[in-house]
Amino acid sequence: MTGFLIMLAERIFLSALTSPPGDEPMETNYKTMKMTTETTTQDIWLAAVACQNGYELFDLRKLGDRKLFVFEDSEAFQLLKRDYYWHQAKVDPLKFKKAIRELKALTIEG
Repeated sequence: MTGFLIMLAERIFLSALTSPPGDEPMETNYKTMKMTTETTTQDIWLAAVACQNGYELFDLRKLGDRKLFVFEDSEAFQLLKRDYYWHQAKVDPLKFKKAIRELKALTIEG
């Protein structure tokens, strides 16, 4: 079965490389093809810690009568999330207070 999959992948790859005569090669802009993986939380305090640590709020979604904070996912974000839940996240109190106020304002107006 594995041999078949490898052979199929090779055929697909080779057919993508060869184009019919007279066709111009297709240019691909890989910057626009970037896929983003997102992570969400309902925890406004975690969202504030993330914002205070430089993570940009990607989206704010409704979840019934609550809000869902959406961030771009990364390994670093997951480490920050782990530190938050393990009570090891570091915050600047004034920046944290500002982040809480901004997030509350977004949830009220949106």
